[in-house]
Amino acid sequence: MTNFGGRVLITCLLAGMSTGKLDAQSLTAGLRLGGVRGQLHGDPHSRPDSRFGFAAGAAVELELGRILAISAELHYTQQGARDQSGWDLRLGYLQAPVLVSARIPRAIAGLTPVLRTGIAPAEELGCRLLYEPDRPDLARNDASAVPIEGSCGSERTERWDVQLVLAAGVIRSIERTRLSIEVRYLHGTNDLSRGYSCCSTFNRDIVLLAGFSVEVLPIAR
Repeated sequence: MTNFGGRVLITCLLAGMSTGKLDAQSLTAGLRLGGVRGQLHGDPHSRPDSRFGFAAGAAVELELGRILAISAELHYTQQGARDQSGWDLRLGYLQAPVLVSARIPRAIAGLTPVLRTGIAPAEELGCRLLYEPDRPDLARNDASAVPIEGSCGSERTERWDVQLVLAAGVIRSIERTRLSIEVRYLHGTNDLSRGYSCCSTFNRDIVLLAGFSVEVLPIAR
């Protein structure tokens, strides 16, 4: 999958070169904020129940003409998953996406469609494993209803990941300002349970991100 992501990045760059529009126009910087729907998939079982978290960070983007752009970002993302037995694995990552964007030059109702692809190396900053069985017969203040803290080491041995990114969204440009909203799919390539011969675990996440950027450095063609 990593090789596939590299081929996609190279294809996008070559496509931009063929249009003759790789003249740098501007450098923008801004913030990103959104929500994460996290899941874990693997063998012999998956955690089918999503857990929801947030993502927040900053981005710098070099616009290469009207079509292509290259961006570097730094995010904190909450990932992980729940399962039906009551286990809740909460993973927090420092994520550094590097993305290539392709825009449709013709705006639709003032909105410019954009597609992005790239990779997002991620380092785990925190992990919690909680067990909270569904016991409607217990009152919320009952001591038996307090979640039980588990060991993250029983669920994952790897604290890093390289996630492939596919995204689609729209951008609204207002003079030197860029407003954006997009949906990203994150496909983890590192087996988080690599140290165990019994099973495998991979991140699979969907992120809804809103962005606000400003042009900080116009670049002459």
